[in-house]
Amino acid sequence: MRKVIIVQEGQWGIVTKKNYDEFIKILKKIVENAVDGNKERIAEVEVVETSAEALTRLEMKRIDTLIFISRDMLAEAKKIKKVHHRLKVVLFTGLIPEEEVILVDKGWLFSSKEIERIILY
Repeated sequence: MRKVIIVQEGQWGIVTKKNYDEFIKILKKIVENAVDGNKERIAEVEVVETSAEALTRLEMKRIDTLIFISRDMLAEAKKIKKVHHRLKVVLFTGLIPEEEVILVDKGWLFSSKEIERIILY
């Protein structure tokens, strides 16, 4: 079973803590409900308050994916990824940075609204 940690830390723009908490609740449910071909759960999810707490967990046990939920954690996410090469680090943002190259999975083409948002807005 894959081990996933979601970090609550971070805030950007006008998004409130309540908004972030709701996003985390939805995200956690999606990941926890993911199943393989045999209908077996794929992942175990833990929510932590800070990246420091996530790093402590990372040192104590195997973690497969670390998720940040705010753009202001980008520097921290990059720092952690640089040290932990095999760790999958994911950062969710509602605002794609204009000064960065945008990488998009081709599989997302099946969600045309998201592709429109990335390309046109």
